[in-house]
Amino acid sequence: MRPFRTLVAWLLFAAHTSYGAELTVYNHVSGASSPLDASVSEHFSKRYRVVDFSDKDHTWVFPKGVGEHRPPPPAYLESRCVSGQALVAYVISSDGRVTEAYAAKSTNEFLGELAVHLMSERRFFPGQLDGRSVPSLAVTNMRFTCPGVEAK
Repeated sequence: MRPFRTLVAWLLFAAHTSYGAELTVYNHVSGASSPLDASVSEHFSKRYRVVDFSDKDHTWVFPKGVGEHRPPPPAYLESRCVSGQALVAYVISSDGRVTEAYAAKSTNEFLGELAVHLMSERRFFPGQLDGRSVPSLAVTNMRFTCPGVEAK
């Protein structure tokens, strides 16, 4: 009977620590909340516990991209260059990977999908909250321009 009781105790512990634990992501707030802030927070709160914080109460070091940041390459769809922009929201994990990326806004679906793909390949030095690496929310606006066309 003892092995069964041990198994049940272990299963309860595993369920609580693995499945019952809610994932947390941190959201640096600097000023008044915008409709975009609310939309991004609502999106990620379906999967994470979103913790808003400010510089008033905490020390924050922003995530920083690894390597050289370059503008996105021209985008071609059916041999035609497509210009426009996409706003990508994502989580930067505590080890610097981009996860859960999605196009919060885009001028067209193709550019939104391309921007999500490009952001998902990026790596970061993670944000530091009070001296420790934490997963954090981030948003990047990607502007796609065609060769010979000046960006507005």
